[in-house]
Amino acid sequence: LDKISFNTRDFTKANNLFAELEFKSLIEPPVGGQASLFAAQKSVADYSWLKFEIIKTVEQLNVVLGEARRLGVLAIDLETTGLNFISSQIVGISLAYTEEKSYYIPIAHENVDFEQLKLSLVLDLLQPLLCNAKILKVLQNAKFDLHFLSMQGQHIPPAQIFDTMIAARLVRPEWQKVDLSTLA
Repeated sequence: LDKISFNTRDFTKANNLFAELEFKSLIEPPVGGQASLFAAQKSVADYSWLKFEIIKTVEQLNVVLGEARRLGVLAIDLETTGLNFISSQIVGISLAYTEEKSYYIPIAHENVDFEQLKLSLVLDLLQPLLCNAKILKVLQNAKFDLHFLSMQGQHIPPAQIFDTMIAARLVRPEWQKVDLSTLA
């Protein structure tokens, strides 16, 4: 009973039990972070291994895209102001090519103390990778992001797209939730 006893105002003590029982959606997420888009072998309760970098310059973005091209994989996730791809806007883009580190490109955030890259510039730089059939594109709920990208004139061929949401449903059809926090 001591193992499962915890104060309802502080669930951190319950994280180990939730992890043991694979209640991933109940485990408290890292503050200000998102879990890996790749199949990590790390503990779900320990997020200290996650590394993030904010991309503020074209030079930084070119380095990330060059490495993704070299490795042949690019995970991409759009952050938007809403779910309607017609009326909502892209405010940021997350990228990764390994499980150790991810990158975030702020595009239309308010109250930041630096100049953000323009969406059109970022998409122009991303386009060669997105259209390259040799590059595996990893997306969560690809249909959502592809709709937003198509509204920006970016049309990605369906070849070489891996949708983690579809994969999760195929692997674990009993799962009701297959969002990124559940899959982490």
